Amino acid sequence: MGRGLRSTGRPLIPDLFNALADDWSPRWYPLAATPPPAPMYRLSGTLGAVWHGAPVVTTSDWPPELYVDDRWNLRHVLSSMGLADEKPAAARVALCPSRYGFSVDAGINEEFPVANHVVVALDLAQDPGRGREILDAWTPEGQVRVW
Repeated sequence: MGRGLRSTGRPLIPDLFNALADDWSPRWYPLAATPPPAPMYRLSGTLGAVWHGAPVVTTSDWPPELYVDDRWNLRHVLSSMGLADEKPAAARVALCPSRYGFSVDAGINEEFPVANHVVVALDLAQDPGRGREILDAWTPEGQVRVW
């Protein structure tokens, strides 16, 4: 079978997650302004991890990392919010590499719908130091841990 699957077709956990994390590569764009809350966004990254109860320390002004579900919405937010010329950006946006980020309703933080915990974990896994440390200490309440 393929990488991360048993001969029965069942996933090898955490091998399947790690294989996906190796290929997870959203292209993030820094935004000059934070977009208004809308159903076309899913909060992920650090603030998504905080919402899901991951042991993450952040500041109150941490910029949201938002996924959009299609290229049209990505072009729309880039043209309406503008790219940030300076750091830090007001927010970051990317096309979600998986429709799974939008197919499972994880809930809404104070403003934005939140990406599924697996999508948030894949974002955290991109940081081999801090992200992997957070994943090692995080078991989402009421969810299956796949890492």
